[in-house]
Amino acid sequence: MAGKFYSVCYVHGSSGSMMVSLLEKIISKDLDKPFAINQWNNAHQNVYNPNVTFNWQKVGRDGMRAGSVFEYFENMVVINDENNVYFQTHWFHPKAIWGRFPDARVVLITHTLEDVQEIAINNFFKFVVGEFDGNGSGKARGTYYWMRRNSPHLFNTPEHTKPKDLPIEEQRAAVQVLEGLCIGCGYHLVTIPEEYKDKICRLWYRDIINNPDQTLQKLSEFLETEVNDFAREQYYGYCERQKIFIKNQRERLGL
Repeated sequence: MAGKFYSVCYVHGSSGSMMVSLLEKIISKDLDKPFAINQWNNAHQNVYNPNVTFNWQKVGRDGMRAGSVFEYFENMVVINDENNVYFQTHWFHPKAIWGRFPDARVVLITHTLEDVQEIAINNFFKFVVGEFDGNGSGKARGTYYWMRRNSPHLFNTPEHTKPKDLPIEEQRAAVQVLEGLCIGCGYHLVTIPEEYKDKICRLWYRDIINNPDQTLQKLSEFLETEVNDFAREQYYGYCERQKIFIKNQRERLGL
């Protein structure tokens, strides 16, 4: 393909959707599309990539029923080979990614255990609360009912209660469950194989939010291009809103 494959690999809640949007703005230099951000500072609205789909018959309705991570990437279909692909995934598997896209460039977002609570807050409010009522989000509903089934002792409200209507103590409990899910995904333990190190840019979640200049410098070097002023401005705005969002949610939940 003449276009290139760019992907962001990350655990839910660690700003992967924003990062995909930022990559597109840096590389394509699209100067007339500001980040689409909702009240939860969620950037998912930006990442509906029209240039990639799946071989539905083999993989399944939305790609999540693939039998393996290899099958998932092997059956990705690029619609227009002349255009770039900007893709986000919660699977980091170098052999599967580069087996399908030999020239892929990947941004890997990792974190420390000290970041887990903040990432879980993001996951609960941006995804579970923010998406539960929107367009009948099956994944948000699945996550919500999964946490209630697996930790019923933490919830006293009826199961049909919407996540946004949970009392404060049960919202705290939901964040606690999602902390465990975040740890279980193992992104705090990820190592980069030597053979792929030049094709991967590791960014730490905490630096993405708190050290934007350092993050942009790393991206500029990795992508071998200057960061345009519009992309920089959009990213700075996201970081400032994110710090305010987390501060407000922590105060509200007493965390």
